[in-house]
Amino acid sequence: MKEILTLKSLITTASAHVALPESAVFMLFFLVFVFVFFFSLIFWRYRGVFALCFVLQGAILCATPFGVAFVMRHFLYPIEVNYARFAPFVYTSGFSFDVEIKNRGKLPIKECMLTITSTHENPAQSRLVALRDTLLPQAAYTKSVKLDLKPRESYRWEGIIDSYSYGDNYKSTLDCH
Repeated sequence: MKEILTLKSLITTASAHVALPESAVFMLFFLVFVFVFFFSLIFWRYRGVFALCFVLQGAILCATPFGVAFVMRHFLYPIEVNYARFAPFVYTSGFSFDVEIKNRGKLPIKECMLTITSTHENPAQSRLVALRDTLLPQAAYTKSVKLDLKPRESYRWEGIIDSYSYGDNYKSTLDCH
């Protein structure tokens, strides 16, 4: 139940930050989907073309969230991150971070969100445990900062995430938009 609430909070946090560039990229994927849909309606008598269009529609629907994230991360808002200090505390619960964010894109960045996801111990590097960590992590901690970072500028962000008590098994993600 705790995992579902954590996933729900991550989804609501991410959906609250949808802006015009994200919507435009999503609409491009939607237009490609509509184009393939109408193409399949035109050629519905040719079963091979219709089946191919049907498979393409399913692939486009499944790939849209990943495609939007890829375009946002690599083309619209690429960033360069330098970690000066990034580690959990040893004698108390918490996580300390000191990162420098450089805007490599052409659009100004308004907000950055750091997510630290605690993972299960995986000494044998099992793919099943890695998949479980991706889908249902032990806990996820987020911290965000509002800023006005113009292209080719840098911002140094340091802080502490309270009540992190999972040790050295973690993954971190820094997304800016």
